[in-house]
Amino acid sequence: MKRRKSIVAIALSVITAGSFLAAAPVKADSTLVIDSSNSPVEVHSEDEIKSFFDSHPFDPNLADTYAVAPNVQTETAGDLSDASAANALNTLNMMRYVAGISSDVTNDDQLEQYAMAGTTLLTKVGSLNHRPDNPGVSDGFYQLGYRGTSSSNLEDGYATLSKAILNGWMDDSDDYNWSMAGHRRWCLDTKTAHTGFGHSGSYTAMYDFGIDDSKKTPDLLMWPAQTMPVDFLGRLWTLSYNTGKYSFNASSVQITLTVNSGGKTSVVQVPAQNISVDNACSYGDMGAVNFKPGRTFGAGDTVTVNLSGMNSKDGCSSLQYTVKIVSVCGGNVMYRSYNPNSGEHFYTSSYAEASHLWSLGWNYEGIGWVAPYSATNNKPVYRLYNPVGGEHHYTLNSDERNNLISAGWNDEGVGWYSDGQERTKLYREYNPNAFANNHNYTTNPAEHKYLVSLGWRDEGTAWYGVIS
Repeated sequence: MKRRKSIVAIALSVITAGSFLAAAPVKADSTLVIDSSNSPVEVHSEDEIKSFFDSHPFDPNLADTYAVAPNVQTETAGDLSDASAANALNTLNMMRYVAGISSDVTNDDQLEQYAMAGTTLLTKVGSLNHRPDNPGVSDGFYQLGYRGTSSSNLEDGYATLSKAILNGWMDDSDDYNWSMAGHRRWCLDTKTAHTGFGHSGSYTAMYDFGIDDSKKTPDLLMWPAQTMPVDFLGRLWTLSYNTGKYSFNASSVQITLTVNSGGKTSVVQVPAQNISVDNACSYGDMGAVNFKPGRTFGAGDTVTVNLSGMNSKDGCSSLQYTVKIVSVCGGNVMYRSYNPNSGEHFYTSSYAEASHLWSLGWNYEGIGWVAPYSATNNKPVYRLYNPVGGEHHYTLNSDERNNLISAGWNDEGVGWYSDGQERTKLYREYNPNAFANNHNYTTNPAEHKYLVSLGWRDEGTAWYGVIS
């Protein structure tokens, strides 16, 4: 399914209340070097991030449920169940904890009413719109819903609020949104204290203006963070900055990445067309440089980022910081992509392979699951390709693999491994009406049940992941 999203185009006033810590030292070449000893935001260890996840668990595939179901016909905004509101909130606070900012955002009942009314209103409008015309509801319900649509991150097409946060708003790498990364910047707005979530039909919302002006704006904020779980690492990187201290020259900014991976060092020069600068606080309370590195990274890699073209009250003309990439889930993230022309879903742990497909017009559908790192105590999942039908197939069954190879399929080796502890089930469905691209694999029981209800055959368990 194609994912669409929109963003509030309302700017908060510029707030320059100062930084959390003292300014970093300046090198002789006027480069401001940020590390854990002088970081303007908290830098958490891998163990601390894992501990926070354990105490704030969330499941992107956990279906959103309601204490009161939304119904636009009766003008009922609806109320999320406590479990669904907590699942969404834990997802948001996890992102904020990783980023090193306040991770104690709370749900507010009134803000949830705005968000719920907004998404319910959109089910009547029939399209994503921050400022919709009244579609024929009472003025009171319209004003309630309008408050929600005009003041929230919005999504259309995500099954859960947790997925909307992870794969929609925090990812923000699609062609329409990457240059501003506004959804991400609202999620990581350092002044946010309260929020409310909404989900009605295919629409999801997160209210953006539950701010606390007493919270200070840090000098700098990085995403990916300085300790970054690969589990949440996407295609787009953002450096946010306090516009009272820093700005970047959009015409001259250059970004160089020095990557240490497996003991080997390489240098990546980010192309100018993959860099965007916003010196205004257009979304949230900070300016931002957004950029796409255009390559893959894995757990264990370190990436030193150097940005030139900076203007600073400290007299610095460039900035340097290092990102250490870790895994909180203990495995390889599996990217899920969709070909809108052929109907194929494709799964790979290779960011390079996935991003190449996205550049060709495939839709990014987020992280499907996390697969084990190695073969130890795990089972191989074989990957095959049909050169006639143009489709891939994946199976644990060596007999099925051998039969397909005999029938002319190409053997592409081991795609990934199935978890020997069988922690997260992936369902397998078969479409008997399709000539090719007729298998689907998902951790989501709701997606599985829906496809079976449409006539797909339930083929049981495909394999197991470490986590969904």
